[in-house]
Amino acid sequence: MKHVFIDIRFSLSLSATYAKFNGGNNYTIRVIRLLDSMRECSTHLLCEVGAVENARNLFPGIDIRGIDSLGELRLNDGDVLFSPHVDDSKSYAHELEELKFNNPKCKICLTVHDRRHLELGSDKYDGLLREGIKVPSAALALKRRVGGVSVDKALKRIIALADKIFTVSNYSMQAILRMNQNIDIKYYTQRIGDDITAKADRADGDILFVSAGRREKNFVRALIAFEKYVEASGSDIRLIATGLSDRQKERIIKSDIVRKETIDNHLEMRGYIDNAELDQLYDSCRFLLYPSRNEGYGLPVAEAMLHGMPSVASRVSSIPEVTGSAAVYVSPTSEDSIYRGISLMMDDDYYEKMLEYVLARRRIMIEQIKLDERIFVNDLLFG
Repeated sequence: MKHVFIDIRFSLSLSATYAKFNGGNNYTIRVIRLLDSMRECSTHLLCEVGAVENARNLFPGIDIRGIDSLGELRLNDGDVLFSPHVDDSKSYAHELEELKFNNPKCKICLTVHDRRHLELGSDKYDGLLREGIKVPSAALALKRRVGGVSVDKALKRIIALADKIFTVSNYSMQAILRMNQNIDIKYYTQRIGDDITAKADRADGDILFVSAGRREKNFVRALIAFEKYVEASGSDIRLIATGLSDRQKERIIKSDIVRKETIDNHLEMRGYIDNAELDQLYDSCRFLLYPSRNEGYGLPVAEAMLHGMPSVASRVSSIPEVTGSAAVYVSPTSEDSIYRGISLMMDDDYYEKMLEYVLARRRIMIEQIKLDERIFVNDLLFG
C-alpha cells in the first residue's frame, strides 16, 4: 500500500476566518477526503505543531503529525509527499531540497494553482477595497509586481524539485509551463461538492456575487454595471455580495461609486459565509455575476453550474474552460459589457433557454469530475 503524506501547513489556514472559504482550502479538503477514501493508499497529514488538535477535529480518523520542517521527515522508498497548495517561498524550496536529500526515493507531487502574482495587472478600482480610494492603483500594482518576481523565482526552484505537478485548469498549466517546459504536469477538473442538486425554480431570485472582497473578482466594476441596469430597467432586483469585510463595506458606502439609494434598496453586502449558507444562495438566486479579472480555475462558476445556476462571467483566464458555451461572457474591464450581460440574463425567454443549457453542461461536468478523480489518484500514486 502506498503512503501519502499531505503537507497542509500552508494550504489549510485553520485559524483564519477569511481563509476557511477560499478555493485553495476547498481544494485541499476535498483532495484529502478523496485520498482517504481510496483503498490503494494510506493518508497522513502534516501540519504545524500547534494546529494538530484543530486538524484532528476537521479530519477525524486520519493520522496527523505536527512538524516544523519537511527536512525532519524520514520516509520509506515509494512514499509520496503531496502538497495541495505550495508555499511559494525560498524557505519552502529549501525544505523540499532537504526532503529530497534525506529521502531520495520518495516521490514529490505538488499542486500549483496559478501564477496570479504576475498575471494580475493594475486596475483603477484596486485601491478602493484594499486601502480606500486614496491609494493609487498603480502603486498597488507596482508593489504586487515586485513581490511577484520574488515569488516566481522561488516557485521555479520548487517546481524543479517535483516529480509531478498538478494544476486545476489548462490556463494555469500553460502559465506554469512558461516557467519551465521540462516538468511533468497535468491539469484535472477538481471535485466541487458532494450530492449537489440542481434547482430549476429561480427566475424571480436575486443576483449573486461571490468573494466580492478580493480585488481580482472585480466587484466595484460589477456594482457600477448593476446600478446602470437598475436605473435603465426600473427593476427592484437585488445584488447579494458575499466575502466583504466590514471595512470594505464602509469604503464602498463612503466612496460614492454608486448612489446611496442603490446601496440601501438593491445591495446586500455579506461577510464570509459557510458552505451551507452559500449553497442556499446558489439555490435561490437567479444567476451568478462573476466578471473576475483572473482565475486559476473559477470555483464559483463551477459551483453555480452544479446548482443549475447560469452565470454572467468574465471571458478571460480559465472561466471559459469551466462553463463552455453555457454562460453569458463579458469583458471584465468594461462596465458597459457587464451591463449588457446582466440585461441579457434578465430577459426571461433567453434565461429559460440558458437554464436548459446549464443543466446539460452540468451533466458533462459531473462525468468529467468523476473521470479526472480516478486519473488524479492513479497519477499521484503510480504515475
